[in-house]
Amino acid sequence: MKAAYRRKHEGTTDYRKRLRLLIGGRPRVVIRRSLNHIGAQLVKFGPGGDEVLASAHSQQIKKLGWKFGCGNIPAAYLTGMLLGMRIKGKVKESYLDIGRAPSVKSSRIYACAKGIQDSGVQLHLSPDVAPPEERIAGKHISEHAAQAAGSGGRQFSQYIKNKADIRGLAQEVERMKAEIQKHGTA
Repeated sequence: MKAAYRRKHEGTTDYRKRLRLLIGGRPRVVIRRSLNHIGAQLVKFGPGGDEVLASAHSQQIKKLGWKFGCGNIPAAYLTGMLLGMRIKGKVKESYLDIGRAPSVKSSRIYACAKGIQDSGVQLHLSPDVAPPEERIAGKHISEHAAQAAGSGGRQFSQYIKNKADIRGLAQEVERMKAEIQKHGTA
């Protein structure tokens, strides 16, 4: 009896899904999330294994002036836009690879994919799975912060520490979009 692949046994790789993505021959946009960050890569399969052509991580938008958290929907969108600007001339279209993450409508993964798509890269993504514009702008975060301000909670203490005005989050997202379009390949 032949033992299964370690990654298949652990449940970290779905080899049937991976094979379907690789047969297409196009590069994949691989999006992975953690609790506080999101990362995206343009990956091309080759005979020696996967080759990363470009990447972006939510920590990199802090270098462009982002003062808010890196694990929310606006940060995921901006990370996707950063990757999209980096790969704009390298690839015409690509497939989305979300790995073993659950496919949840309006999630951070689809916000990142929408950022890639909005930067001009053709990505096969249904428009009804992407978050609405008000969530990408962070209006839901601003509303929640206004409600939490009266309760005396420390949920937004890092924003206060970084001198980030949570009420101006939508304007900050627009400013960051312009900054990424200006310096996107850095």
